[in-house]
Amino acid sequence: MRRRTVHRVHAVVNRRLCIWGLDRRVWIAVASSGATTWLLTDAFVPAVLLYVVFYLAARMVTAGDPQWPQVVAHSRTLRRVYDVGQSQPVVLVRTPSCD
Repeated sequence: MRRRTVHRVHAVVNRRLCIWGLDRRVWIAVASSGATTWLLTDAFVPAVLLYVVFYLAARMVTAGDPQWPQVVAHSRTLRRVYDVGQSQPVVLVRTPSCD
């Protein structure tokens, strides 16, 4: 008889990395847009306002599903891989078990 082995999964592995409630990749995009605005226009207040608007919009978008921005970003590449209209029907045949 086989012996069961138990492998512990730590909570840190399953927790996503967040900065102020946003996924780190989304937060980096928001912060870089504010920083770019500040560097290109040399205006601090509009850069902070743009950061706040993008931050609040990102919080609203990711409130329901945190992975939604990544799904939208990868949707163009996945569309070519899987197309429902081009799939062929699959026939499953059940055979009797030999137990």
